[in-house]
Amino acid sequence: MDNKQLIVRKMKAGEEKDVLRVGRKAFEIIEALFLSKAKDAVVAILDGKIVGGIQYKALNTSQKKIVYIDGAFVDPDYHGMGIGKKLYHETFRILQKEGYEAITALVKNDNVGSWKLFLDNGFKRASFKEIINQLGLMGTIKQYVQTPYCIGLGMDFYLWGKAEKSQEKAKSMSPVLAFFLCNLLFAFPMWINLWAETPKQLGLFLPAYIMMLMLYILPRYIGALCYKKPWHFQFNNAGSLLPIILGIWNSVFPMNMNWNPDTYENTDQFRKYLAMPELAKWGIFSLLALLSLLEQPFCKILGAMSYAHLIYASIPLYPFECYGAGRIYRYSKKLWLTTCIITVIEVFLVLG
Repeated sequence: MDNKQLIVRKMKAGEEKDVLRVGRKAFEIIEALFLSKAKDAVVAILDGKIVGGIQYKALNTSQKKIVYIDGAFVDPDYHGMGIGKKLYHETFRILQKEGYEAITALVKNDNVGSWKLFLDNGFKRASFKEIINQLGLMGTIKQYVQTPYCIGLGMDFYLWGKAEKSQEKAKSMSPVLAFFLCNLLFAFPMWINLWAETPKQLGLFLPAYIMMLMLYILPRYIGALCYKKPWHFQFNNAGSLLPIILGIWNSVFPMNMNWNPDTYENTDQFRKYLAMPELAKWGIFSLLALLSLLEQPFCKILGAMSYAHLIYASIPLYPFECYGAGRIYRYSKKLWLTTCIITVIEVFLVLG
C-alpha cells in the first residue's frame, strides 16, 4: 500500500457510527461490547473508507491535561498494510500537539501488535509508583474509576508523559514477588472473614492459598524454560478490583502473571508453545480439584480453591482469558472444548 493514499485525521461529526462498526468488527465478541460510540477519535481513511480508528477521552485534572486511549483498532480486512503504524504515530502526534501532557492506555499482554506500537511511540509500561508520579493522585483515581483499569485482568498500563526525562532505568520489584505480595494483600478481606468465622481454618487456608499460587506459576516457568527464544515474566499491573471484591466472599480470584515472548509469531508451533504451559496448569488444578472429595480439611480447602480456579481457566473471553483458556483456545478449539467438558464434569462431581 502507498502510504500517500492513507489519510489519518480527527473524526468528523457524523462518522461515529462508522468508527464504531469498524471497532466492533476488529474486536472479539465480548470485547466489542466494551466499545461504545466515540465522542473523540482519530481515523484512518483509505480510498474514502474508514479502515481504522483510535478512540480517546480526556481525563484532565486541575494540574495536568491527561488523555486515555479508549480503543485502537484496524479493520481485519486491512491488516498487514502498515495502517496501524501510521495511525498510532499520527494519533499521538495530534494529541501531543493539542497539549496533552500525559497519554495512557491499557493493552492486553498477548496483544503484541498493539503494545509494540505504543513502545515504538515513546510509551512505557508504567508501575503504580510511576503512574502516581506522572498523573498525580487525582489523575490516578480518574484512571481507576473511569477506565477498565480496576477490572482489566491480563492487561498492562502504558504511559507517555511529557515530563518524563530520566534515562535511568528504575529498579522494579521481581514480578514473582509482586505477584505473591499483591495476591496476599488483595485476599485480605478473605482472611478477615475466615478469622471471624473459624480462626483455626485460617491456619489451613493460608498455606493452601500460597501453595495454589506457587502451582499457578510453576508450569509457566517450565514452559518459558522450554522456549528457546527471548521472553520475560510480567506481573499485570491492572485488574486489582476483582480479587478484592471476590475476596470478600472467600473466593479465589488471583491477580495474573505470565511469561511473554519478546516477539510473537503467527504460527501453529508458536501458539503451541504458549498453550502447553496453560494446559499443564489446567491439568494440575484438575487433579487437585478431586481433593475436595476427601475428608481431610487441608485437602478439602485446596481442592475447593482448585476447582474454583478451573472455572476461570475455562473461559477464553476477556477478562478471564488471561487465566489460560485464551491461549489454549487460540491453539486448538477442540483441545479447549475437551478441557471445558472435563471441568464441568469435575465441578458437578465435587458439588454433588
